[in-house]
Amino acid sequence: MIRNPFECALDTAPQYFHLGIRNWNGTGTHMCFANAGEIDANQGGVELFLSGNNAGWFDYNPGDGFRRHTFAKGEGFRMNTSFVSRIHIN
Repeated sequence: MIRNPFECALDTAPQYFHLGIRNWNGTGTHMCFANAGEIDANQGGVELFLSGNNAGWFDYNPGDGFRRHTFAKGEGFRMNTSFVSRIHIN
């Protein structure tokens, strides 16, 4: 699995797994990942995710304990600002 910062900006019809991040100064950015595998994301400020053409799971903490969300292709939602610790893409 790789972080793919350059192609992430060009991924308008999401193929990659995206995390939508709100930075400490109020600006937003996206981080995306490509290919099957597992990675420690250790990313705070996550407000949304889009699975793109991927299925798998991610571990996150919205402030009241760690949880795991299993996702299918084409899924996404806004969530309470969370810390995403690990991402797995099938």
